[in-house]
Amino acid sequence: TFAAWPENVPLAYRRLSGLWWFSNELGGLFCEPPKGGDSASFQITVSGPGLVTFEWQLFGADGTNALFCYVGGQLRGALRAPGSAQASVAVEPGSCNVRWAVRRGSGSPETWGLLRNIRWEPLARPSDPQPVSGSRSRGSPGPARPTASWCRRG
Repeated sequence: TFAAWPENVPLAYRRLSGLWWFSNELGGLFCEPPKGGDSASFQITVSGPGLVTFEWQLFGADGTNALFCYVGGQLRGALRAPGSAQASVAVEPGSCNVRWAVRRGSGSPETWGLLRNIRWEPLARPSDPQPVSGSRSRGSPGPARPTASWCRRG
């Protein structure tokens, strides 16, 4: 299966709802059109920090349906118009699910989504500054005085 391909194993693909297929002709994963009012979704699991980049496309857009991207359960993007677009989402440190869902409006015609070139780009974790072993600050004798303040992010 697509999820078992060596380049995809680290992403831990998992189908959540609907039917998803890989197509060489389309060059990516596509879903069967969900029933009116339903959705089709799948996710990957990555260990951040990093960046997930992808191309997404929505077919059959009519204003009542969309292709959504969620990171850790929070909506990070929505494609509501027909056509394709490049996108990326940042992932904070730790294990995180990135989920895509095609939502079909209750009265809309068939709609389906396509995702291509899903790539995970891990980033180095932020670290606290560390002095070189054996280094000392220069200055007058006596208690050391702070010369800068540090702010840790992440």
